[in-house]
Amino acid sequence: MSSPAANQGRQQIRLALAQAEAEVASLRVRAGDMQARLAQLRASATRVPQIEAEMAQLNRDYEVVKGAYQTMISRREKAALSEDVDATRAAQFQVIDPPRTAPQPVFPNRAALTQAVVVLALAAGIAATFFAAQLMPTFSNARLLGDMSGRKVLGSVSMVLSAETRRRARTEKVRFVSAFGSLVVAAGVWVVWTSLQVRG
Repeated sequence: MSSPAANQGRQQIRLALAQAEAEVASLRVRAGDMQARLAQLRASATRVPQIEAEMAQLNRDYEVVKGAYQTMISRREKAALSEDVDATRAAQFQVIDPPRTAPQPVFPNRAALTQAVVVLALAAGIAATFFAAQLMPTFSNARLLGDMSGRKVLGSVSMVLSAETRRRARTEKVRFVSAFGSLVVAAGVWVVWTSLQVRG
C-alpha cells in the first residue's frame, strides 16, 4: 500500500496537469482567434487598392456628369435667350448718330475764365497794396498826421532830395510802369490766344 503522502503528491500533480491542459486549450482558442483576425486584416489590406481604384473611377464619372450638366444648363440658357430675342425682335434699337466728343468744353467757358483770372489777379494786387498801406501807413503832410493821430503837430521838416535820389526815384517809377505795362500786355496776349484756341 502507498502512503498518504504519496497519494497527496499524485493528486497535486494531476491537478497541476489539469490546470496546464486547461491553459493550453485556452491558448489554442486565443491563437485561433488571432489567426482569424490576421486573415481578416490581410483580406482587408488586399482590398484597399481595389477600393481606391473604385473611388477614383467614381470621381472621374462624377466630373464627366458634372461637365455634361453644365453644358446642358448653358445650352438651355442660350435657347431661352434666343427665344426672348425672337419674341422682342420687333422692338430693335439702332444707333443713328455715333457718339462723339464735343469740340468745345461744356464747362467752364475758357474765354470767360481767362478774363476772370486776369481781373481777379489785378483785384488781388490792389487789395494787397491797400492792406499793406493800412498796416504800415505813411503821411504826406503834417495835417494828415494830426488828423490821424488826434494830436497837434508842432512842426515838420521838409525832405530835400538830391539829384541822385530824384534820378533813382524816376528810375523806380519807370521800372514800375514798365513792369505793370508788360503784365497788362502779357495778360491781353494770353486772353486773345485763349479766345482763338476756343474758337478754333
